Amino acid sequence: MRRATLERKVDILKAIQGRAWKNSEYPITQLLHDANMNWPPLQKMVGEMVASGLMSNSTRGTLKTFKHVYTLTDKGRQAIRLYDELSKLIDEKPISALED
Repeated sequence: MRRATLERKVDILKAIQGRAWKNSEYPITQLLHDANMNWPPLQKMVGEMVASGLMSNSTRGTLKTFKHVYTLTDKGRQAIRLYDELSKLIDEKPISALED
């Protein structure tokens, strides 16, 4: 089953939140595997989310050991919380359905 864009973006944020490495930094190669996405769409979505302030991007290492790492921002944590609350609200059964 294909995931909607919103679901894929939330999966990326949750991957960073749930399996953050040292100092809450998350390398892109690990994110590629944990978000279960191909490189081109992941690269595009990560760029959009960095631009919107949901996560931040920094680089570490020397020229030989250079890598991008990503960190969840407060706005990203808030987005996860709101998504989870909305999902829970939508999945709740109405009171009348519980009485039947």
